[in-house]
Amino acid sequence: DKEEEDKEEERTNDRARDSRAIEAGAAGEEREDGGARKASVPSSQELSRPAPDVGVTGRLFLRNLPFSATTEDLEELLRPFGPVADMHLPLDDAHRPKGFAFASFLIPEDAVRAMEALDRRTFQGRLLHVLAAQEA
Repeated sequence: DKEEEDKEEERTNDRARDSRAIEAGAAGEEREDGGARKASVPSSQELSRPAPDVGVTGRLFLRNLPFSATTEDLEELLRPFGPVADMHLPLDDAHRPKGFAFASFLIPEDAVRAMEALDRRTFQGRLLHVLAAQEA
């Protein structure tokens, strides 16, 4: 019957549209090399873990860094806020920076000030995101 065929066609179109929306959402943001990053879904363990308190840990997570940024560049960026005890800039298999870093301040209050001042600030042409880092 024509009415049933129309309803089935409508359901098929809805499923196709939903599928395209899911694929577009899963693609996430685009990388500089034109590829797409997968959207990450936090695990139940991550969801149940309390957010770290930078005022206690003094540990920051800096992301969206330019791949050309060096440890020295980051130390220079953070130095005005206080002494940095540790800096870690992860590298990929080709020994290139991955675009994020971890920094620990000697005085946790300095980390709080750095996070407030630097989050969403432009750093070497990119919008820097500074977050509280999970404990190592």
